Amino acid sequence: MLKTLLIDLGDSRRENNEPIGMECIASYVESNSEYNVDLQWFNIDDNIHNVLNYDIVGISLNIGNLDIFDRIYRIATKQTIIVGGNIPTFASSELLQHYSGIICSLGEGEETFLRLLEFLESNTISSELINIPNIAFKIDGQIYETIRKPFSLDSAPQIKRDEKIIGTIKKTNGIARIEASRGCSWRHCTFCCVNSKYADPNWRGFSIEKITNELIDLSDMGILSPYFTDEDFYGNQPSRVKALADAITDLKLNSKINYKMDFFLSILTNDIAKSEGKEALKALKKAGLREVFMGIESLGRDQLERFNKKAIPDLNKKAISFVKSLGLQVDLGFILFDPEMSIEELISNVEYIDDLKLNNYDSRSIKRLRLQPRTAYANNYIDSTYILDINNLEYPYVFKDKKVNMVYTMYKKWEDECVAKVWRYQALTRGENVPDRELLKQALGEIRNVDFKALKVILTYIVETISENEYLIQMGEFRDEKQVIMKNFEALLIKCKS
Repeated sequence: MLKTLLIDLGDSRRENNEPIGMECIASYVESNSEYNVDLQWFNIDDNIHNVLNYDIVGISLNIGNLDIFDRIYRIATKQTIIVGGNIPTFASSELLQHYSGIICSLGEGEETFLRLLEFLESNTISSELINIPNIAFKIDGQIYETIRKPFSLDSAPQIKRDEKIIGTIKKTNGIARIEASRGCSWRHCTFCCVNSKYADPNWRGFSIEKITNELIDLSDMGILSPYFTDEDFYGNQPSRVKALADAITDLKLNSKINYKMDFFLSILTNDIAKSEGKEALKALKKAGLREVFMGIESLGRDQLERFNKKAIPDLNKKAISFVKSLGLQVDLGFILFDPEMSIEELISNVEYIDDLKLNNYDSRSIKRLRLQPRTAYANNYIDSTYILDINNLEYPYVFKDKKVNMVYTMYKKWEDECVAKVWRYQALTRGENVPDRELLKQALGEIRNVDFKALKVILTYIVETISENEYLIQMGEFRDEKQVIMKNFEALLIKCKS
């Protein structure tokens, strides 16, 4: 029997997000075969030489960790390496050009990984792999990508969670994760990767029983603030959402789930445009919903059209207002810059942010669109002159509008001065056992507000409404203000822990 190891390399920010992908794969393999699968999470154990003890090494390769993968690849000369995750799914051809003898798992990996283990038990890598769906490999200089086959969520077993991983998450304010669905009911956003991530990108839900059983397991393991990983929690099915919320509430009343458990999830703003959606959100609040992520992305009509977002600015504003009226914390997805943005659009979007006070949220609203391969935006925008940055899984670009490019370049330089610390602050407000979470989020919001004020000054300088001397004075003042606020955040963190 092949000795098998699954490794999750974590993320480049080193935030302790539960590596639920490899736990799903291990649970599926062990529930449907005699194979045993060992797990290694790089955030806990960074011993790359551990791979030498195994025949098959499955590696979850996420953005920013190509250097770690490269180190493992160089020593694992006798092991068969199967690599899954974001980079192999969206850049399999580029990865296979650089690393011979590997197999890329594309999208959902549960069934694919088991099929590969069964094949490799009695075969070496050969063209016969063409019969296994959802993989890419290279033989004799030719790259093969097999057919994409959807994974049936009905066949997914309950996840067997690793106690060491969960223990680390609890100790380090990490994030435990749970799935209620995969895919998206809209799936037309031009920047979104969901259509390439899944063989079937349509919204598919797990059974309510499976979801609640996993919440019970998490509760029994001492987890109190899980994150739902869903791209689209509602799936345009508000009645199902309310039924799930009611089930969670009943389990809390019957002491099956800790009554203190709260949770985080993502919705489309259209989900709460109608009364049924609003009622479902109220039921979720009763069940323990703490925070809602909404990807509004923009408040400008032209930019929303380029992104092909389902919602319009007025609906986004109403959705934000309704979520806040329930006393829920709000996390906003906002893409301020995109390659085709004009300086007039940028000015308008900045005014929108100011008007709605989005600059006071703890979420990072000042960022640019990532041109990710196999998305509609990238397919329509790039040409043969663009070279993929495999490690960051994006095509680097400059903005068409020279003034927009100057604003972004200057702002990025400003942000990079403290970006590592601010990422750490954000991580400390998101996960398990966070004391006085709202106070910390408010403090982080103050840091975001200084960044926004800096952006506005950069913008006014580029459009020539203030002098260079005035610009330098104001940026110096904001730099001092940011340092004070960051020291206050550190002091508040110590006070909250004491």
